[in-house]
Amino acid sequence: MSNIERQEIRSLQPGQKTTLFRAINQLKQNGIYEKFVNWHGIAMMTKAGTELFGSIRNLAHYSPVFLPWHREYLIRFENALREIDTSISLPYWDWTIDAEFQDPPTSIIWTEDFLGGRNPTQNGLVTDGPFKNWKFSLNIPGNPREAYLRRDFDNAIQLPFRRDVELVIKNNLLEYDKPPWDGNQDYNSFRISLERPIHNPVHNWVGGTMEEAYSPGDPVFFLHHCNIDRIWANWQRKHNYLDRYPANDKIRDRRGRIIPFTNRNHKMFPWNDINDNTHKRVQQVLDFTQYYEYREYYVP
Repeated sequence: MSNIERQEIRSLQPGQKTTLFRAINQLKQNGIYEKFVNWHGIAMMTKAGTELFGSIRNLAHYSPVFLPWHREYLIRFENALREIDTSISLPYWDWTIDAEFQDPPTSIIWTEDFLGGRNPTQNGLVTDGPFKNWKFSLNIPGNPREAYLRRDFDNAIQLPFRRDVELVIKNNLLEYDKPPWDGNQDYNSFRISLERPIHNPVHNWVGGTMEEAYSPGDPVFFLHHCNIDRIWANWQRKHNYLDRYPANDKIRDRRGRIIPFTNRNHKMFPWNDINDNTHKRVQQVLDFTQYYEYREYYVP
């Protein structure tokens, strides 16, 4: 069991919030933050599987590895923050709270004391708060460039409600994932029921940077995915599914070929070649309790 406890961003004490935001900015200043942004970008733009058409699967999304990949990603980010201050634990943003608001952009989350908002007169640039005027370098193959932190807050998109989340968690008939192991399937597995109708709309509602392959350029990315991980953890706890993941070599593309970096005994990309003894196989992150706990869950 770990002594790290993750809590909702709004429950942080002022001093905790200041410490967190300062540490994130320190990662930005020393270049480590951009490394995280580019890890996500390259994984998202690397196709997984040998199909010539019919699949949008990549090495971080629309495959069974979606949840373990982001869990490992968050652990690495949390560890980087804790190297600056060991009191830090990564908070989550429970957007089901904001889904009940008549106008979600008015949430305290988007005030200057929290994550800042958006400047409608400057194409949604973030010009207030702890991450104001952020610019980051994108090492995207074939298209390296710089980008500024932007948000849209698209109220035409509905943030997920608590009842939607609870329905997915309570459904003990759901397998973790099923063939064809991508985004082109019915909502008959836990992973796709979480990724498409719950995870995706939050990215699209925030918009701007959060809609791009370099979406971690917006720090709210980590808070959003921390909540996604909390939902997975809740499902695992509710049904005693801490080890629930397809068997070794079962995850194959439509041509019957094993999909690299996605099976439970595989190292995850792009950390598979990092020679620092921190790279983990999928099966090593299934039991989250060895790394952290959450203060609250949606379903007891």
